[in-house]
Amino acid sequence: MIKLDSIDWQLLNLLQVDSKRNVKALAVELGLTKTPVYERIK
Repeated sequence: MIKLDSIDWQLLNLLQVDSKRNVKALAVELGLTKTPVYERIK
């Protein structure tokens, strides 16, 4: 079973509000770079 951390929950909440946001915008809001955000979504 996959364990979700606080960043995962924040990412899920952001995507639920607007699922068409690009990875760069999500990364800026989460304080991460694009690569880890992309990997979490994938």
